[in-house]
Amino acid sequence: MKRIQDEIETLKLPQVIFIFLLVGLTIYWNSVMHPFVHDDVVFIQKNPQIGDLRNSVSAFFQTSFSSNATSIINVYYRPLLETIYRLEFRIFHFNSYWYHLVNVLIHTINSILVYIFLRLLINHKSIAFVIGFLFLIHPVQSEAVACISGISNLLFAWTCLLSFIFYLLSGRDKKLHQKVLCYILSLAFFSMGLFVKEQTVVFPLIILVYEICFYNPAKGSRGIKSLHLLGFVVISLGYLSFRKLILGMTVAPLFTYPQELWLRLCAIPKTIFIYLTLLIFPHNLHYYRSLDILKPYVGSFILLIGLCGMIIKLIRLIPAAQRRLFYFGLGWFVISLLPTLNILPLIIEYSYIFIAEHFLYFPMIGFFLSLVVGCAYCIKNVSEKDKNNFAFVFSAIILIFVVMTIKQNIYWRGEIPLFKRTLKFEPQLGRVHILLAKAYYSDRQIDKAMEEYKRALEIMTGYVQKAQGTQAENFYLGFIKGIHFDLGHCYAVLGDLFNSVRQYQEALRIDPRDEVIHNNLGSVYLGLNNIDLAMKHFQQALKLNPLNLMAKNNLAICYIQKENTQEAERLLREILKTDQYFSAAQQNLEQLLMKKTP
Repeated sequence: MKRIQDEIETLKLPQVIFIFLLVGLTIYWNSVMHPFVHDDVVFIQKNPQIGDLRNSVSAFFQTSFSSNATSIINVYYRPLLETIYRLEFRIFHFNSYWYHLVNVLIHTINSILVYIFLRLLINHKSIAFVIGFLFLIHPVQSEAVACISGISNLLFAWTCLLSFIFYLLSGRDKKLHQKVLCYILSLAFFSMGLFVKEQTVVFPLIILVYEICFYNPAKGSRGIKSLHLLGFVVISLGYLSFRKLILGMTVAPLFTYPQELWLRLCAIPKTIFIYLTLLIFPHNLHYYRSLDILKPYVGSFILLIGLCGMIIKLIRLIPAAQRRLFYFGLGWFVISLLPTLNILPLIIEYSYIFIAEHFLYFPMIGFFLSLVVGCAYCIKNVSEKDKNNFAFVFSAIILIFVVMTIKQNIYWRGEIPLFKRTLKFEPQLGRVHILLAKAYYSDRQIDKAMEEYKRALEIMTGYVQKAQGTQAENFYLGFIKGIHFDLGHCYAVLGDLFNSVRQYQEALRIDPRDEVIHNNLGSVYLGLNNIDLAMKHFQQALKLNPLNLMAKNNLAICYIQKENTQEAERLLREILKTDQYFSAAQQNLEQLLMKKTP
């Protein structure tokens, strides 16, 4: 044990960087060749502004769109992140492996920054190395690293770590201009973090905890430290004001549904207990991890109280010098978790709230600081044999974590394995059934897609019955409309046009003003050779949206079928006048003119 510790203590920074880079690239290399998955498709592949790098400033004056079911509650405002996506696209285009490689490199750099930060904080290379290494290899990190859109968590941590490093440097014995430069850089990285991910707003509280835990009257007055903190407070207030200007609100409304707020608050102990369990025993990791706030929470509350009692007992045993580190790590963990404890609603659907694994990416640093400091004290006075046993157990844990991380990355190789694993642990989530159904449909596994859609329909119908008379009812009706619409597609692909008609009609009962459904239903009637009903729905689609060129083209086909070539030609020329590259209209017009030619 002592020999290993001595070897770590002799490592120089370039050697640490090499080790971390080698390990990081090794354990995450199997994620690099994966395609765009889920949110990656929305934020990159289907982002209509992804190629507009020149007008990136515009991203600061608009919200980011989201594919999440929670988007009615959680409006994204991450303009710097949007700019980074555009920059990546300018360099990599749609080559997904380069995006994955960037994620792996940023995560590895973050682990190095954790090491550097802790070296500035404490004069103990071994502790800094162990915490940085655990941060690098922990299996929970896979959700943030193996998913391209998880870069928001990586950049959030990167900016906060750099901000903290420069904040610590600004307090060192340096020349005044060097202190001022470091402080300005600290504020600059903090400002960047705010526009990458809103969770950064709690970072000044972590600095406050640091100042409280490590305050030393002999090294300076509290007045100077208060001025240092004031810069972060001013920037935070400016950000919140600007965010309110763009979004119309600073955060989601808290007290719209007081009973729901109370349920979310009561679920916090269980949420924290689950997070702690994931950090210590990272088993059954999966996407869309959720918690039902309607289920009992007393057991978790009692367990958390017992755990707090054990922590208090341990704190009393730890010497005062190490106790400061323990308090600081604990404060870091709790404060950085605050935005994700569902005080502000992070709802997946109905009574299920998000307790996503990527929320632990940054809080993990504080947790491991407290854990390693506590363990270091516990093994300090034991026999050499017990220390060697501990080293063996720790080595085994490291190996297990590495294997688990490599395995966890595999599930991000596509949407089918990702959502199949999710449903193994979250079978009650209707939205995940929909996502898996869409993945099956894209893979031409139509029967499996229909099976998942029907299960989702059962779940969403249950939500509508429970939410009658509330604002949420229309939200879940929107899901049901989408399911019927997609089932209509599936039946049409299978050639079962009568059932396809029935599904589209069910969707229209929910929203009779949906032009796309009218167009699709018209197409199915056209396939059934029912020209009159087809025309009726194409005309209704055009009435709802005169610029629906596909519906106009389909209506022209109906007129051709009815041998009204004059009206068909007029419609086709209108389409090409609007969009001269509309290939279907071009072909139909050419064929029509050939028939008219004697």
